[in-house]
Amino acid sequence: MKKKVFSIILISLLLSACTAKTSTESISTSEVSVEEKADNNEQTSTSNSLPDEIESEYEFNFSDITLEMLDNAENYIEASYKGTEWDEGKIVLLTTKNEYNASIYAVNMWDLIFREGDDFYLLEDKLGGPQIFDPDFALTDYDGDGNDELALVTCKGAGTGCLQMELSIYEKKRGQLNYHAPDYTEFVDEISKWYGEQNPDKENYFFGDIYSTEIKGNNIVVTFSVGFMEEGEAYPQYYNDWPVVMADLHYNLDGSFALSDIRYSQMNMSYQDIIDAAQAVLDGESDRLILTDIVQLSLEFRGINKDYQQLGYLIQDIDGDGTEELLFGENPVANNPDWRGRIYDIYTIFDGGSIQKYDGWSRKFYKLTKDGVIDNVSTPDGFTVAHSFWQPDNGIYKHKETVIQINEPDEAGNPQTIWYYSKTLPAEYLTQVFDDSFKVISEAEAKDILGKYEYVYLEFVPFK
Repeated sequence: MKKKVFSIILISLLLSACTAKTSTESISTSEVSVEEKADNNEQTSTSNSLPDEIESEYEFNFSDITLEMLDNAENYIEASYKGTEWDEGKIVLLTTKNEYNASIYAVNMWDLIFREGDDFYLLEDKLGGPQIFDPDFALTDYDGDGNDELALVTCKGAGTGCLQMELSIYEKKRGQLNYHAPDYTEFVDEISKWYGEQNPDKENYFFGDIYSTEIKGNNIVVTFSVGFMEEGEAYPQYYNDWPVVMADLHYNLDGSFALSDIRYSQMNMSYQDIIDAAQAVLDGESDRLILTDIVQLSLEFRGINKDYQQLGYLIQDIDGDGTEELLFGENPVANNPDWRGRIYDIYTIFDGGSIQKYDGWSRKFYKLTKDGVIDNVSTPDGFTVAHSFWQPDNGIYKHKETVIQINEPDEAGNPQTIWYYSKTLPAEYLTQVFDDSFKVISEAEAKDILGKYEYVYLEFVPFK
Protein backbone atom coordinates (compact mmCIF):
# COMPACT_ATOMS: atom_id res chain seq x y z
CA MET A 1 0.00 0.00 0.00
CA LYS A 2 2.86 2.33 0.85
CA LYS A 3 4.40 1.81 -2.59
CA LYS A 4 1.12 2.65 -4.28
CA VAL A 5 0.79 5.91 -2.33
CA PHE A 6 4.34 6.91 -3.27
CA SER A 7 3.57 6.09 -6.90
CA ILE A 8 0.51 8.31 -7.04
CA ILE A 9 2.36 11.19 -5.37
CA LEU A 10 5.20 10.85 -7.85
CA ILE A 11 2.93 11.06 -10.86
CA SER A 12 1.37 14.19 -9.39
CA LEU A 13 4.85 15.71 -9.13
CA LEU A 14 5.72 14.82 -12.71
CA LEU A 15 2.47 16.13 -14.06
CA SER A 16 2.97 19.46 -12.33
CA ALA A 17 5.54 20.26 -15.07
CA CYS A 18 2.77 20.07 -17.63
CA THR A 19 1.22 23.41 -18.60
CA ALA A 20 -2.28 23.83 -17.25
CA LYS A 21 -5.21 23.57 -19.61
CA THR A 22 -6.96 26.66 -20.83
CA SER A 23 -9.64 28.24 -18.69
CA THR A 24 -12.39 27.76 -21.27
CA GLU A 25 -15.04 25.47 -19.80
CA SER A 26 -16.29 22.49 -21.79
CA ILE A 27 -20.00 21.98 -22.27
CA SER A 28 -21.45 19.51 -19.79
CA THR A 29 -22.40 17.17 -22.58
CA SER A 30 -24.01 14.56 -20.38
CA GLU A 31 -26.90 16.97 -19.68
CA VAL A 32 -27.38 18.40 -23.17
CA SER A 33 -30.53 17.37 -25.05
CA VAL A 34 -30.81 17.13 -28.81
CA GLU A 35 -32.83 20.37 -28.90
CA GLU A 36 -30.39 22.20 -26.62
CA LYS A 37 -27.50 20.96 -28.69
CA ALA A 38 -29.04 22.33 -31.88
CA ASP A 39 -29.80 25.73 -30.34
CA ASN A 40 -26.81 26.18 -28.05
CA ASN A 41 -25.04 29.36 -29.07
CA GLU A 42 -23.35 30.07 -25.73
CA GLN A 43 -20.02 28.51 -26.69
CA THR A 44 -19.35 29.35 -30.30
CA SER A 45 -16.55 30.42 -32.58
CA THR A 46 -17.49 33.11 -35.06
CA SER A 47 -15.89 34.83 -38.01
CA ASN A 48 -16.99 38.27 -36.76
CA SER A 49 -15.73 39.00 -33.23
CA LEU A 50 -14.65 37.59 -29.90
CA PRO A 51 -16.96 37.51 -26.88
CA ASP A 52 -16.47 40.61 -24.70
CA GLU A 53 -15.08 38.64 -21.77
CA ILE A 54 -12.44 37.03 -24.00
CA GLU A 55 -11.60 39.92 -26.29
CA SER A 56 -9.86 41.89 -23.53
CA GLU A 57 -7.28 39.11 -23.13
CA TYR A 58 -5.98 39.55 -26.67
CA GLU A 59 -3.59 42.07 -28.12
CA PHE A 60 -5.21 41.78 -31.54
CA ASN A 61 -8.71 42.12 -32.98
CA PHE A 62 -9.88 39.00 -34.72
CA SER A 63 -12.01 41.13 -37.05
CA ASP A 64 -8.79 42.65 -38.41
CA ILE A 65 -7.57 39.31 -39.80
CA THR A 66 -8.00 38.99 -43.56
CA LEU A 67 -7.82 36.19 -46.11
CA GLU A 68 -4.65 37.78 -47.46
CA MET A 69 -3.00 37.39 -44.05
CA LEU A 70 -3.97 33.73 -43.95
CA ASP A 71 -2.79 33.16 -47.52
CA ASN A 72 0.63 34.63 -46.66
CA ALA A 73 1.06 32.85 -43.33
CA GLU A 74 4.35 31.09 -42.69
CA ASN A 75 4.12 27.35 -42.09
CA TYR A 76 4.94 25.85 -38.72
CA ILE A 77 8.28 24.32 -39.67
CA GLU A 78 9.60 27.63 -41.02
CA ALA A 79 8.42 29.52 -37.95
CA SER A 80 9.81 26.95 -35.52
CA TYR A 81 13.32 27.07 -36.93
CA LYS A 82 13.31 30.83 -36.37
CA GLY A 83 12.55 30.42 -32.66
CA THR A 84 9.75 29.24 -30.41
CA GLU A 85 8.59 32.75 -29.47
CA TRP A 86 6.54 34.07 -32.35
CA ASP A 87 5.98 37.79 -32.74
CA GLU A 88 2.78 39.22 -31.29
CA GLY A 89 -0.05 38.87 -33.78
CA LYS A 90 1.95 36.48 -36.00
CA ILE A 91 -0.19 34.01 -37.96
CA VAL A 92 1.28 30.54 -38.59
CA LEU A 93 -0.19 27.78 -40.78
CA LEU A 94 -0.25 24.58 -38.73
CA THR A 95 -1.91 22.06 -41.03
CA THR A 96 -3.95 21.85 -44.24
CA LYS A 97 -6.34 19.16 -45.54
CA ASN A 98 -6.83 19.58 -49.29
CA GLU A 99 -9.71 17.11 -49.31
CA TYR A 100 -11.70 19.52 -47.16
CA ASN A 101 -10.25 22.75 -48.60
CA ALA A 102 -9.60 23.60 -44.96
CA SER A 103 -6.70 24.63 -42.71
CA ILE A 104 -5.81 25.33 -39.07
CA TYR A 105 -3.75 28.40 -38.14
CA ALA A 106 -2.24 29.67 -34.90
CA VAL A 107 -2.20 33.33 -33.87
CA ASN A 108 0.03 34.55 -31.04
CA MET A 109 1.29 30.95 -30.84
CA TRP A 110 -1.63 29.53 -28.82
CA ASP A 111 -4.90 30.78 -30.38
CA LEU A 112 -6.41 28.74 -33.20
CA ILE A 113 -8.23 29.71 -36.40
CA PHE A 114 -10.15 27.25 -38.57
CA ARG A 115 -10.52 28.12 -42.25
CA GLU A 116 -12.85 26.40 -44.72
CA GLY A 117 -12.71 27.92 -48.18
CA ASP A 118 -13.06 31.68 -47.67
CA ASP A 119 -14.75 31.39 -44.26
CA PHE A 120 -12.69 31.38 -41.07
CA TYR A 121 -13.44 31.18 -37.36
CA LEU A 122 -11.63 31.76 -34.10
CA LEU A 123 -11.88 28.49 -32.17
CA GLU A 124 -12.49 27.88 -28.49
CA ASP A 125 -9.49 25.54 -28.36
CA LYS A 126 -5.97 26.73 -27.60
CA LEU A 127 -2.67 24.96 -27.91
CA GLY A 128 -0.99 23.78 -24.73
CA GLY A 129 2.70 23.52 -23.98
CA PRO A 130 5.51 23.97 -23.28
CA GLN A 131 6.08 21.71 -26.29
CA ILE A 132 3.75 22.25 -29.24
CA PHE A 133 2.19 19.34 -31.12
CA ASP A 134 0.35 20.15 -34.33
CA PRO A 135 -3.43 19.71 -34.35
CA ASP A 136 -5.27 17.27 -36.58
CA PHE A 137 -8.80 17.60 -37.90
CA ALA A 138 -11.48 16.07 -40.10
CA LEU A 139 -14.92 17.06 -41.41
CA THR A 140 -17.22 14.06 -41.02
CA ASP A 141 -20.73 13.27 -39.79
CA TYR A 142 -19.73 11.71 -36.48
CA ASP A 143 -23.15 11.70 -34.78
CA GLY A 144 -25.25 10.57 -37.75
CA ASP A 145 -27.42 13.70 -37.96
CA GLY A 146 -26.75 14.20 -41.69
CA ASN A 147 -24.34 17.13 -41.19
CA ASP A 148 -20.56 17.09 -41.02
CA GLU A 149 -18.92 18.10 -37.77
CA LEU A 150 -15.41 19.47 -37.37
CA ALA A 151 -13.42 17.03 -35.26
CA LEU A 152 -10.30 18.73 -33.90
CA VAL A 153 -7.46 17.15 -31.91
CA THR A 154 -5.18 19.61 -30.13
CA CYS A 155 -2.36 19.41 -27.65
CA LYS A 156 -3.61 20.72 -24.30
CA GLY A 157 -0.36 20.03 -22.50
CA ALA A 158 2.98 18.34 -23.08
CA GLY A 159 5.96 18.26 -20.79
CA THR A 160 7.82 16.14 -18.30
CA GLY A 161 5.53 13.27 -17.41
CA CYS A 162 2.47 14.28 -19.41
CA LEU A 163 0.96 14.40 -22.87
CA GLN A 164 -2.63 15.52 -23.43
CA MET A 165 -3.97 15.26 -26.98
CA GLU A 166 -7.69 15.99 -26.73
CA LEU A 167 -10.72 15.98 -29.00
CA SER A 168 -13.20 18.79 -29.58
CA ILE A 169 -16.26 18.70 -31.82
CA TYR A 170 -17.58 21.83 -33.56
CA GLU A 171 -21.03 21.85 -35.13
CA LYS A 172 -21.84 24.48 -37.74
CA LYS A 173 -25.11 26.19 -36.83
CA ARG A 174 -26.33 29.42 -38.42
CA GLY A 175 -22.86 30.50 -39.50
CA GLN A 176 -21.24 29.72 -36.19
CA LEU A 177 -19.26 26.82 -34.78
CA ASN A 178 -20.74 25.40 -31.58
CA TYR A 179 -18.14 23.82 -29.32
CA HIS A 180 -18.38 20.45 -27.51
CA ALA A 181 -15.64 18.62 -25.62
CA PRO A 182 -15.49 15.51 -23.43
CA ASP A 183 -14.20 15.27 -19.89
CA TYR A 184 -10.97 13.25 -20.14
CA THR A 185 -10.80 12.74 -16.38
CA GLU A 186 -13.87 10.51 -16.72
CA PHE A 187 -12.13 8.58 -19.49
CA VAL A 188 -9.03 8.07 -17.32
CA ASP A 189 -11.24 6.72 -14.51
CA GLU A 190 -13.01 4.37 -16.91
CA ILE A 191 -9.73 3.07 -18.36
CA SER A 192 -8.25 2.62 -14.88
CA LYS A 193 -11.29 0.61 -13.79
CA TRP A 194 -11.08 -1.58 -16.90
CA TYR A 195 -7.36 -2.19 -16.44
CA GLY A 196 -7.85 -3.04 -12.77
CA GLU A 197 -10.51 -5.61 -13.68
CA GLN A 198 -8.18 -7.17 -16.25
CA ASN A 199 -5.24 -7.22 -13.82
CA PRO A 200 -6.52 -7.73 -10.26
CA ASP A 201 -2.98 -8.59 -9.08
CA LYS A 202 -1.55 -5.23 -10.22
CA GLU A 203 -1.56 -2.53 -7.57
CA ASN A 204 1.31 -0.20 -8.35
CA TYR A 205 0.09 1.49 -11.52
CA PHE A 206 -1.48 4.83 -12.30
CA PHE A 207 -3.27 6.21 -15.34
CA GLY A 208 -2.96 9.98 -15.52
CA ASP A 209 -2.46 12.75 -18.06
CA ILE A 210 -0.63 10.60 -20.59
CA TYR A 211 -3.11 10.10 -23.39
CA SER A 212 -3.36 10.75 -27.10
CA THR A 213 -6.37 11.09 -29.38
CA GLU A 214 -6.09 10.35 -33.09
CA ILE A 215 -8.50 10.78 -36.00
CA LYS A 216 -8.51 7.72 -38.22
CA GLY A 217 -10.95 8.33 -41.05
CA ASN A 218 -14.48 8.10 -39.67
CA ASN A 219 -13.15 6.72 -36.39
CA ILE A 220 -11.58 8.47 -33.42
CA VAL A 221 -9.21 6.48 -31.22
CA VAL A 222 -7.79 7.48 -27.85
CA THR A 223 -4.87 5.76 -26.10
CA PHE A 224 -3.85 5.86 -22.44
CA SER A 225 -0.50 5.01 -20.88
CA VAL A 226 0.24 3.67 -17.44
CA GLY A 227 2.24 6.34 -15.65
CA PHE A 228 5.08 4.07 -14.54
CA MET A 229 6.00 0.55 -13.53
CA GLU A 230 6.68 -1.15 -10.24
CA GLU A 231 9.07 0.51 -7.88
CA GLY A 232 12.63 -0.44 -8.78
CA GLU A 233 11.95 -1.30 -12.42
CA ALA A 234 12.48 0.90 -15.45
CA TYR A 235 9.38 2.87 -16.20
CA PRO A 236 8.76 3.77 -19.45
CA GLN A 237 5.48 2.05 -19.48
CA TYR A 238 5.74 0.13 -22.72
CA TYR A 239 6.99 -3.27 -21.60
CA ASN A 240 4.81 -6.32 -22.11
CA ASP A 241 3.31 -6.35 -18.61
CA TRP A 242 2.38 -2.66 -18.82
CA PRO A 243 0.88 -2.04 -22.24
CA VAL A 244 -0.89 1.01 -23.56
CA VAL A 245 -4.69 0.78 -23.51
CA MET A 246 -6.78 2.13 -26.36
CA ALA A 247 -10.49 2.64 -27.08
CA ASP A 248 -12.79 4.08 -29.71
CA LEU A 249 -14.19 7.52 -28.86
CA HIS A 250 -17.71 8.39 -30.00
CA TYR A 251 -19.59 11.68 -30.33
CA ASN A 252 -23.31 11.02 -29.91
CA LEU A 253 -26.43 12.72 -31.23
CA ASP A 254 -27.30 14.10 -27.79
CA GLY A 255 -23.91 15.84 -27.55
CA SER A 256 -22.33 13.33 -25.19
CA PHE A 257 -19.07 11.42 -25.63
CA ALA A 258 -18.39 7.77 -24.86
CA LEU A 259 -15.70 5.11 -25.12
CA SER A 260 -16.21 1.66 -26.60
CA ASP A 261 -14.14 -1.43 -27.43
CA ILE A 262 -11.50 -0.85 -24.74
CA ARG A 263 -8.48 -2.99 -25.62
CA TYR A 264 -4.72 -3.29 -25.53
CA SER A 265 -2.85 -1.52 -28.31
CA GLN A 266 -1.20 -3.21 -31.26
CA MET A 267 2.46 -3.11 -32.29
CA ASN A 268 3.07 -3.10 -36.02
CA MET A 269 6.02 -0.85 -36.94
CA SER A 270 9.43 -2.08 -38.04
CA TYR A 271 12.66 -0.30 -37.18
CA GLN A 272 12.91 0.94 -40.75
CA ASP A 273 9.37 2.33 -40.53
CA ILE A 274 10.37 4.34 -37.46
CA ILE A 275 13.60 5.57 -39.09
CA ASP A 276 11.67 6.65 -42.19
CA ALA A 277 9.08 8.47 -40.08
CA ALA A 278 11.80 10.35 -38.20
CA GLN A 279 13.48 11.32 -41.46
CA ALA A 280 10.18 12.66 -42.80
CA VAL A 281 9.81 14.94 -39.76
CA LEU A 282 13.34 16.26 -40.17
CA ASP A 283 12.69 16.85 -43.89
CA GLY A 284 9.53 18.83 -43.13
CA GLU A 285 7.37 16.26 -44.93
CA SER A 286 5.57 15.21 -41.76
CA ASP A 287 4.83 16.73 -38.37
CA ARG A 288 3.77 13.59 -36.51
CA LEU A 289 5.73 12.61 -33.41
CA ILE A 290 3.15 10.06 -32.26
CA LEU A 291 3.59 7.30 -34.82
CA THR A 292 1.45 4.55 -33.29
CA ASP A 293 -0.25 3.91 -30.01
CA ILE A 294 3.04 2.83 -28.41
CA VAL A 295 5.74 4.40 -30.58
CA GLN A 296 6.60 8.08 -30.67
CA LEU A 297 9.56 10.28 -31.52
CA SER A 298 11.51 12.49 -29.15
CA LEU A 299 10.54 16.14 -28.98
CA GLU A 300 14.05 16.84 -30.27
CA PHE A 301 12.91 15.91 -33.78
CA ARG A 302 10.57 18.90 -33.82
CA GLY A 303 12.71 21.35 -31.89
CA ILE A 304 16.19 20.41 -33.09
CA ASN A 305 18.79 23.15 -33.02
CA LYS A 306 21.24 22.25 -35.75
CA ASP A 307 23.91 24.38 -34.10
CA TYR A 308 24.37 21.96 -31.20
CA GLN A 309 23.45 18.49 -32.38
CA GLN A 310 23.08 16.17 -35.34
CA LEU A 311 20.36 13.57 -34.86
CA GLY A 312 21.07 10.01 -35.93
CA TYR A 313 20.17 6.36 -35.34
CA LEU A 314 21.91 3.11 -34.47
CA ILE A 315 20.79 -0.53 -34.28
CA GLN A 316 22.68 -2.42 -31.58
CA ASP A 317 22.08 -4.85 -28.71
CA ILE A 318 22.87 -2.68 -25.70
CA ASP A 319 21.35 -4.78 -22.91
CA GLY A 320 22.78 -8.19 -23.88
CA ASP A 321 19.43 -9.95 -24.23
CA GLY A 322 20.13 -11.05 -27.83
CA THR A 323 17.71 -8.55 -29.39
CA GLU A 324 19.05 -5.48 -31.13
CA GLU A 325 17.57 -2.16 -30.04
CA LEU A 326 16.95 0.84 -32.27
CA LEU A 327 18.49 3.96 -30.73
CA PHE A 328 17.92 7.58 -31.68
CA GLY A 329 20.51 9.99 -30.37
CA GLU A 330 22.79 12.82 -31.33
CA ASN A 331 26.30 13.42 -32.57
CA PRO A 332 27.94 16.67 -31.44
CA VAL A 333 28.67 19.37 -33.98
CA ALA A 334 31.60 21.79 -34.21
CA ASN A 335 29.85 24.53 -32.22
CA ASN A 336 29.08 22.19 -29.33
CA PRO A 337 31.61 19.34 -29.03
CA ASP A 338 30.66 18.47 -25.44
CA TRP A 339 27.26 17.05 -26.40
CA ARG A 340 27.98 13.44 -27.27
CA GLY A 341 26.61 10.05 -26.44
CA ARG A 342 23.11 11.28 -25.66
CA ILE A 343 20.36 8.77 -26.40
CA TYR A 344 16.81 10.10 -26.72
CA ASP A 345 14.72 7.12 -27.86
CA ILE A 346 15.21 3.37 -27.36
CA TYR A 347 12.98 0.87 -29.17
CA THR A 348 13.01 -2.92 -29.03
CA ILE A 349 11.17 -5.83 -30.62
CA PHE A 350 8.41 -7.57 -28.74
CA ASP A 351 5.92 -10.08 -30.13
CA GLY A 352 6.97 -9.32 -33.71
CA GLY A 353 6.57 -5.53 -33.55
CA SER A 354 8.39 -2.47 -32.25
CA ILE A 355 7.71 -1.07 -28.81
CA GLN A 356 9.31 1.95 -27.17
CA LYS A 357 11.24 1.40 -23.95
CA TYR A 358 12.51 4.94 -23.40
CA ASP A 359 11.50 8.38 -24.64
CA GLY A 360 13.67 11.39 -23.84
CA TRP A 361 14.68 14.87 -24.86
CA SER A 362 17.37 17.42 -24.06
CA ARG A 363 16.46 17.57 -20.35
CA LYS A 364 15.87 13.85 -19.88
CA PHE A 365 18.25 11.69 -21.86
CA TYR A 366 20.22 8.47 -21.51
CA LYS A 367 23.89 7.55 -21.63
CA LEU A 368 25.38 4.07 -21.99
CA THR A 369 28.29 2.82 -19.90
CA LYS A 370 30.87 0.19 -20.84
CA ASP A 371 29.30 -2.39 -18.51
CA GLY A 372 25.86 -1.95 -20.12
CA VAL A 373 24.37 0.24 -17.40
CA ILE A 374 22.15 3.10 -18.56
CA ASP A 375 22.46 6.47 -16.88
CA ASN A 376 19.17 8.39 -17.01
CA VAL A 377 20.33 12.01 -16.78
CA SER A 378 17.63 14.52 -15.92
CA THR A 379 17.84 18.27 -15.47
CA PRO A 380 14.29 19.41 -14.71
CA ASP A 381 15.33 22.91 -13.70
CA GLY A 382 18.40 25.09 -13.45
CA PHE A 383 19.30 23.78 -10.00
CA THR A 384 19.22 19.99 -10.26
CA VAL A 385 21.25 17.34 -12.09
CA ALA A 386 20.22 13.76 -11.41
CA HIS A 387 21.82 10.46 -12.44
CA SER A 388 19.68 7.34 -12.04
CA PHE A 389 21.60 4.22 -13.05
CA TRP A 390 19.78 1.16 -14.41
CA GLN A 391 21.26 -2.35 -14.68
CA PRO A 392 20.07 -4.63 -17.54
CA ASP A 393 18.45 -7.90 -16.49
CA ASN A 394 16.96 -10.06 -19.27
CA GLY A 395 15.62 -7.11 -21.21
CA ILE A 396 14.30 -5.19 -18.19
CA TYR A 397 16.38 -2.51 -16.50
CA LYS A 398 16.55 -2.73 -12.70
CA HIS A 399 17.36 0.33 -10.65
CA LYS A 400 20.93 0.25 -9.33
CA GLU A 401 21.60 3.60 -7.64
CA THR A 402 20.88 7.32 -7.89
CA VAL A 403 23.00 10.41 -7.30
CA ILE A 404 21.39 13.86 -7.26
CA GLN A 405 23.11 17.24 -7.19
CA ILE A 406 21.00 20.22 -6.12
CA ASN A 407 22.41 23.73 -6.25
CA GLU A 408 20.30 26.12 -4.23
CA PRO A 409 20.93 28.95 -1.75
CA ASP A 410 20.77 28.36 1.97
CA GLU A 411 18.49 30.31 4.32
CA ALA A 412 20.92 33.24 4.28
CA GLY A 413 20.98 33.33 0.50
CA ASN A 414 24.48 31.87 0.16
CA PRO A 415 25.07 29.35 -2.63
CA GLN A 416 25.32 25.73 -1.58
CA THR A 417 25.33 22.28 -3.18
CA ILE A 418 23.59 19.30 -1.62
CA TRP A 419 24.23 15.73 -2.80
CA TYR A 420 21.70 12.95 -2.29
CA TYR A 421 22.11 9.21 -2.75
CA SER A 422 19.67 6.31 -2.97
CA LYS A 423 20.26 2.61 -3.44
CA THR A 424 16.59 1.82 -3.89
CA LEU A 425 14.79 4.62 -5.73
CA PRO A 426 15.27 6.76 -8.88
CA ALA A 427 15.53 10.53 -8.73
CA GLU A 428 11.82 11.23 -9.24
CA TYR A 429 11.03 10.04 -5.70
CA LEU A 430 13.39 12.42 -3.89
CA THR A 431 10.86 14.92 -2.52
CA GLN A 432 8.08 12.37 -1.99
CA VAL A 433 9.67 9.71 0.20
CA PHE A 434 9.48 10.14 3.96
CA ASP A 435 11.94 7.49 5.11
CA ASP A 436 15.68 7.01 4.76
CA SER A 437 15.62 5.94 1.09
CA PHE A 438 17.61 9.09 0.22
CA LYS A 439 20.52 10.26 2.31
CA VAL A 440 22.77 13.30 2.10
CA ILE A 441 26.34 12.46 1.08
CA SER A 442 29.48 14.50 0.61
CA GLU A 443 30.70 15.81 -2.72
CA ALA A 444 33.69 13.45 -2.51
CA GLU A 445 31.37 10.45 -2.01
CA ALA A 446 29.21 11.55 -4.93
CA LYS A 447 32.19 11.91 -7.24
CA ASP A 448 33.48 8.48 -6.21
CA ILE A 449 30.15 6.92 -7.18
CA LEU A 450 29.87 8.79 -10.47
CA GLY A 451 33.51 8.03 -11.24
CA LYS A 452 32.82 4.28 -11.29
CA TYR A 453 31.03 4.59 -14.63
CA GLU A 454 32.87 4.90 -17.91
CA TYR A 455 30.64 6.07 -20.73
CA VAL A 456 30.41 4.71 -24.25
CA TYR A 457 30.06 7.53 -26.75
CA LEU A 458 28.03 5.96 -29.51
CA GLU A 459 28.46 7.23 -33.06
CA PHE A 460 25.03 7.50 -34.64
CA VAL A 461 24.32 7.18 -38.35
CA PRO A 462 23.25 10.72 -39.29
CA PHE A 463 19.84 11.22 -40.80
CA LYS A 464 20.13 12.38 -44.39
